[in-house]
Amino acid sequence: MNKKILILLSFISAVLVITIASPQTGTLNPSTSVSWAHYYRDLKELTMQSDIMVVGKVVAVHHFTDGNPPLAFNDYSFQVERVLKGAVNGAITVRQTAGVEDDPAFELGDRLILFLHNCTPDGITGVYYTLGGPQGRFVLDNGMVFSVSEVYPSINTASHLNVYGQSENQFIDMVQSYLKSP
Repeated sequence: MNKKILILLSFISAVLVITIASPQTGTLNPSTSVSWAHYYRDLKELTMQSDIMVVGKVVAVHHFTDGNPPLAFNDYSFQVERVLKGAVNGAITVRQTAGVEDDPAFELGDRLILFLHNCTPDGITGVYYTLGGPQGRFVLDNGMVFSVSEVYPSINTASHLNVYGQSENQFIDMVQSYLKSP
């Protein structure tokens, strides 16, 4: 099967969410849970599967719903400071399914290292999503890198990609070494 189709199917599987109806009121619970379609076993696999990898900052957010039934999304404007893999310029859009308990929303001003995949098989839209949900997102704080599971210990990522306080330069050097090795 075509690799792009497999990746698209993985993305579609990742955004399928379970919404629980409250038996007392019949209203919907605003939180959702997701089962990620693919867990990356290590940083090298995450690096090799990403279309682009960037360092930058969240500068804006746009909330919207799409589909039938409607599903909530956040589109984040992400100002790219440095490209580690791929080719992008300036700002990109990073899409995230809203209200997913184990993938906390980005916050304005967050400085991040993101491992991304283009949302469309043709790659034209310039809208990306993080690989493996929270697995493809690393928080930068005072020159140190932390995996999302370290910053938000209450989330369940079941990830082997735990990074706690590695220097930004060491982390980037390690990722770039994967791109050079077969």
